[in-house]
This record gives sequence, C-alpha cells and structure tokens, in this order.
Amino acid sequence: MSTAQAAAADDKRDELKSLQDQIKLLQRDISRGEETRADAASDLAGAERAVSNAQRRLRELTQSKAEREAELQRLQAEQGRMEAEIARQRKQLGDVIYRMYVEGGQAGARRLLSGDDPNQLSRDAYYLEQIARQRAQAIDEARVAMKNLQQVIALVEAERAQVAELEGQRKAEQDKLVEERKRQREILAQASEELRAKRREMASLQRDQARLEKLIKGLDEIARKAAAARAKAAAAAAAAASRSSSSTSSVATAQSSSGRTPPKAAGEPVVGRAETVAQAGGPDVDFGRLKGRLHWPVKGELTGRFGAPRAGGGTSWRGVFIRSAQGTEVHAVAGGTVAYADWLRGFGNLIIIDHGDGYMTIYGNNESLYKTPGQLVKTGETIASVGASGGAEESGLYFEIRYRGEPSDPARWVAGR
Repeated sequence: MSTAQAAAADDKRDELKSLQDQIKLLQRDISRGEETRADAASDLAGAERAVSNAQRRLRELTQSKAEREAELQRLQAEQGRMEAEIARQRKQLGDVIYRMYVEGGQAGARRLLSGDDPNQLSRDAYYLEQIARQRAQAIDEARVAMKNLQQVIALVEAERAQVAELEGQRKAEQDKLVEERKRQREILAQASEELRAKRREMASLQRDQARLEKLIKGLDEIARKAAAARAKAAAAAAAAASRSSSSTSSVATAQSSSGRTPPKAAGEPVVGRAETVAQAGGPDVDFGRLKGRLHWPVKGELTGRFGAPRAGGGTSWRGVFIRSAQGTEVHAVAGGTVAYADWLRGFGNLIIIDHGDGYMTIYGNNESLYKTPGQLVKTGETIASVGASGGAEESGLYFEIRYRGEPSDPARWVAGR
C-alpha cells in the first residue's frame, strides 16, 4: 500500500470514528431531553437489545456452520474419489500379479529353457520387464493414493470436530436467546397495560414524534458537516496539487416533519399488501431517480394510510406499518450508509439508512439489527429482522421515506403500486 493510500485509509477511519462519536453524543442528548417514565421502557430496551445481539451472533454462527458443512461435503467427495482410485489401483495391481503369474511362472521358465526361437525369448523377456515395471508403478501409486486418503480422512475428521464445536456454540446461543425471550415476555407482561394506555394518549404519541424528529435532524446535521468537511479537504488537496478542480460531495440536508412509527392501533385499516421485496442487484442510481421503481423492505399487509389520521388519534401516519411474521428478514430498499442502528423509545430497534442528497429510509420495530452505524449496505441486503420491539402490539415493520426531513408516501415510490 502506498503512502497516499495509507493516508486515505487513515482519513476514512478517522471520519467513521468521528461519525460514530457524533451519533453517540446525539443519542445522549435525546436521552437527557426525555422525561423519566415508569413504563418499564429501560428494562424493555435492555431486553430487546440483548435479543438483537444474540440473534446477530446466532446468524453469524449459522453462516459459519453452513461454510463448514460445505467444506465437509467437499472433503467427503474427495474421500470417495480417493477410495475409488485405490480400488482401481488394487485391481490394476491384481491384474499385473496375475499376468506375472501366467507369463512368468513355471510354464514361462520352461519356455525360456526350451531352446525355442531366441527372438521370441527376447520379446518375452522384454514383456516380463515391462510387466514388472507396471507392477512397481502400480504399487507406488497405490501407496501415494493411500497416503493421500489418510490425509483427506484426517481433514474430514478435523472438519467434523469443528462443526460439532460450532453446533455446541449454536445450542448455547439458542439457550441464551430462549432465556432472554422469557425475560422480555415477563417485562412486557408487567408493562403491557400501562404501555397500551399511554399509547392511546396524544401526549405520548407527540413525544414519540418529537423524538424521531430530533434524531433525524441531528443525523442530517451530522451529514451536512461531514459533507462540508469532505468538500473542504478536497478543495485543499486540489489547491496543493495546483491541478484540476475538486468535486465535492452533495449535502444530505435536513428539515423536519413529524415522523411516527407507532405500533398498529386497534381498528387500523388494512389498505393493501406489500408483495415485491427489494432484491440484490437493483438499480444503482441516485435515490431520487428511483421513484416508482423501489420494492418493499418486507412482504406483508399494509395497515394505516400515509397522511390519514391514526385510529387512536393524536397524529397521522407519516409512513406505513407492514404486518409480517416475527423473524422475517428486512431488506434495504436501496444502497446507502447506515446512519443509525440502535434502540429508540417508541420505535424499538431502529435502523436508518442515508442514501445521500437528503434521502433517508427508516425501519422501525425490528427484533434484531444486523448492521452498525457507518456500514455500507447494498440494495436488497438483509439489514434486520421483523419484530415487535418498542411496545408494538403486533409483529411488523414500520417504514418511512424522508427527503430533507419531510416524510414521503412510500406507496408512491414502489413499482407497480
């Protein structure tokens, strides 16, 4: 790596560290500005964070186990091939021995002593020499094949031991997850009545709106400062080199509107279905050009209509709630950078992706988050799993699209709506 490349890598790491530090400061600022409420939210946050972390580790173990299994199958196939090779060598060796017996036994000796045609005797001697060489070669090949087979068997056994160890780790993770789920259910049972009552209150809904609003404004501010810093550094580098003009990155700007990811309230209408899910290999263009071409992050029933008053009152829908089974994979609708990935009161395990030029997508109420702030994600990549975190009354995903802080109707962005 050249000195320039190393410096660029260091700058990138410093920029990522700065971004993560700013997000942490923003989270602390949000926490300080909230009232203390006796709704068991702190315990719920801890339980849901733990479930998310445990499932992420379980997912990593499952992927590692699949890789080990694939390697084990390959080695077993190699073992079968080597056994077939040894069987072939044994048969060849048997044929050689048989031919030596036929051609070189007592009858052959009598022929050599019979005084027959010398040319024929010379040819017979040559053939016997070739047969002997074949026998020696066959024996050597069989020995090599046997040695290789033993090495393959040793590798297979080592892989089996690794798979068994991974299975044990996976089982331990599952047991830990079961206990964590049990604890979460106990906390939810304790707090459910109070939470359901407070979710009906206008003040509670408005606090949740303000909380997400503050988070998004803070993230936009961070994006603006980062873009300005990059532009300044590019301009300085161009001036120092006295060549070419710099190209600066566009600013992901912000201004607010109230965003809300409440759980589906009783009586909320079903307004449609999310059928097509974002897949890998989607269009790699600016987010603003994807309007009418996006696909949903998860399949399921759409409840609540964008802009319509919520059934429980107090606010209107700024996104959509997609009712889906717990554990279903959540996919990024477009490529971008993870700006936020943590638990937020009212939204549970929340992940926000910055797509640049002021566009963000928001995914709330997740069971598990598979990405961390600063990570790049591609279209269709799995970023989380569906859940009911944040006090949601049922399993599903809350989804928003924002442009410069203003919510936009997700249905208008989806292809074939």
